[in-house]
Amino acid sequence: MGKTIRTVLTALFFVFSLAGVSSANCLKCHADHAKGKVVHPAVQMGCEACHTGVDASTVPHKFTGDLGLSAQPPDLCFQCHDDSAMPDRFKFHQSVVHPPVAEGMCTFCHDPHTSKNKYLLKQTPPDLCFNCHDKKEFLAKSAIHPPVMAGLCIYCHNPHSSNNEKLLRKPPPDLCFMCHNDKHFVKEKTVHPPVFAGQCLMCHYPHQSDHRKLLRATPPDLCFRCHDGKALMGHRHKHPPAEAGMCLFCHKPHESDNPKLLVQMPPDLCLNCHDKSLIFGKAVGHPPVRAGMCPKCHSPHSSRYSKLLWVPPPYLCFRCHDRQQFWGGRKVHGPVKIGMCMYCHFPHQSDNDKLLRKPVPDLCFTCHSQEVQFLPRVQHPPVAAGLCLMCHKPHTSQSPLLLVFPKVNQVCNQCHPQEVAGPHAIAGLSQKGHPTHGYPDPRRPHRELCCTSCHNQHGSDSVYIFRFPAKNPYDICVNCHPEKMR
Repeated sequence: MGKTIRTVLTALFFVFSLAGVSSANCLKCHADHAKGKVVHPAVQMGCEACHTGVDASTVPHKFTGDLGLSAQPPDLCFQCHDDSAMPDRFKFHQSVVHPPVAEGMCTFCHDPHTSKNKYLLKQTPPDLCFNCHDKKEFLAKSAIHPPVMAGLCIYCHNPHSSNNEKLLRKPPPDLCFMCHNDKHFVKEKTVHPPVFAGQCLMCHYPHQSDHRKLLRATPPDLCFRCHDGKALMGHRHKHPPAEAGMCLFCHKPHESDNPKLLVQMPPDLCLNCHDKSLIFGKAVGHPPVRAGMCPKCHSPHSSRYSKLLWVPPPYLCFRCHDRQQFWGGRKVHGPVKIGMCMYCHFPHQSDNDKLLRKPVPDLCFTCHSQEVQFLPRVQHPPVAAGLCLMCHKPHTSQSPLLLVFPKVNQVCNQCHPQEVAGPHAIAGLSQKGHPTHGYPDPRRPHRELCCTSCHNQHGSDSVYIFRFPAKNPYDICVNCHPEKMR
C-alpha cells in the first residue's frame, strides 16, 4: 500500500514539474475547491490569483509565507473587495466595524474557495452568527422577532461595518419602517414622544422577550419607566383599568388622532365600560357631561376622593359655578354650606330641571317635615302649588330665611302689592287700617312688624292662614291687643 502511494505521488510530481502551477493541475488534487454551489470568482481566475508563493514541484508543497498567499487577510481580500465598489451594507471601513472583520478574520465566516451558501458563507445565519453570539440571547424566550426567528440577521445588521451602532443598516425608526408601515406610527396628530424620537428600543427588545410585542416590560411597569407611577396611581381611589395595568385599553402606544394618545375621545371612550343610560337619555344633562368633558371632573387614573373626583364638592362645582352665588349671602342653606351638592342634584343627568333629584317640593320634603309645616287645613297657594322657590333661594340669601328678598314684606309684595304698600286689615270704617311695617313686632322681640307677624307663610288651621288660632279676622287681634278686645 505504501509503495502504491509513493508511486502516485511520484507521478503527480512529474505532472506538476511539466505543467507548472496551473489551476487545472491544482484541481486534480483539490477538485473540491471548485465544485460547490457557490465558487469564489478568484478560483475561476486561477489559484495563482491568491497563491503566488507555492512550489508545487514537491509534495507536500513548499510555501513562501502562510499557504503561499500573496498577502494575509484582510489585505489579500481587499485586493479585489474595495469599499469604493461595494454597496454600503457590505463595506468594511465604516465607523462601526464587526470585530472579526476588524481582526481580519474573513475566513472565519467565509470559505475562500467554495460553499453551498450564498456569499461563500461557511454556514447560513443564524447558525453562523451563533458561533460567537449566544443562541439563548436570541431564541430562548416566548416572543421572538420574526426576522430573528427566520435567521434574517443581515436584514437588520450589516455583516462587516456600519455607520450606525450595533452594525445596524439604518438607525431606528427607519430600520423598523423597512417592515413596519410608518403611517401607523408617526402620521397622526399625536405621536408618543419616544416614537417621535425614533426610540423604538426604549420599549421593545429587538430580538426576543418574555412579553408580547417584544416589550421590555408589561404595562403599567413599562409605562412607569417614564411616567410618574406615584403621581398617576398613588392615591386611594383607583380607576379599575388603570389599577389592572390596562393602559392600552384607553391609550394607543404609538400615535393617535386624539390628545393623550387616547383610543377614542370621551365620552365614547368612557362608555366602553360605563353604562350609557346612566349618563345620557334623560331630559336634562349636565353641560360638561353632554360635551364629553368627563376628565373635567374625574381623574382618569387615581384620586384621593370617591368617584375619582379631582376635588370634593363643592370645590369641584366651584370650578365652573361662581362661589359667590352659593356662599356669598348672610345665610347659606345647610346642605350647601357643608358641600352636599349631590344631595339635591344629580351630577350627570336628570328628568328634572336644574338636575334635581326630585321635583320641588318633594325634594324639599326630603329634609323639611311635610306634615308639620306644610299640610295644615289652609295652605298658602304657592306652597300648595309646590312653588318653594318663589319665596326662597335654594343656596344663599341675604335673608336669614333664605328669602328671595332681604325683607319678608318684599317677598309678599310679589303677589300682594296693595296689602303691603299701605295700611291693611281695616278694623272699622272709621279707621285707616293696620300697619304692615315700621313698628316692632309685639309677639316676636327684636323683630319688625311684617306680614308674618299675623300670617303663617306656609299654612295654618286658622282662616286667612293666621299664625294664631282664629275663626274670624277679629280673633287674631287679641294676641297683640288684649286690652282693646275686652
